[in-house]
Amino acid sequence: MTTGGDAINEATIISRLGHRTALMSRIGKDAAGQFILDHCRKENIDIQSLKQDVSIDTSINVGLVTEDGERTFVTNRNGSLWKLNIDDVDFARFSQAKLLSLASIFNSPLLDGRALTEIFTQAKTRQMIICADMIKPRLNETLNDICEALSYVDYFNSCFLILPRQNYSPGKRHWMKLLTAFLRAA
Repeated sequence: MTTGGDAINEATIISRLGHRTALMSRIGKDAAGQFILDHCRKENIDIQSLKQDVSIDTSINVGLVTEDGERTFVTNRNGSLWKLNIDDVDFARFSQAKLLSLASIFNSPLLDGRALTEIFTQAKTRQMIICADMIKPRLNETLNDICEALSYVDYFNSCFLILPRQNYSPGKRHWMKLLTAFLRAA
């Protein structure tokens, strides 16, 4: 088993580059949650705002990769990833940071457009730079659902922008359409 997911991967790499990082999320009080805590301590990632909740299981995803490189993840819809919500965001910590990286839009369904707008508004009030990326919508969300929130994003990251055109599968073409719409909205 390894840790993974955009937020912890970003925190790990940025910490290894010598910068202070903090992970703000929600995990269960279970073996997988302990594994994440141990990783964060080893990588010098601040876990003060990483909430442990005895009533949920820490999300575990199993990644499957097809021959053409498309990835699919099997996940527990009752895990922490699906339970993370705006109440888990420690807004008081925002004043201690210069940058907020939201990894990833659509990853936690309870962080909908309204919640994202509130998070980003709070970050902008504290003059934070906002970075974000997104995954494929889990519950048929659309760009319209997050349009207001996207207006606060300073830097939008997507690995699909660096793929050679001939490598686009139908799923990747969907992403290019979404990103084109995002750029037009900006």
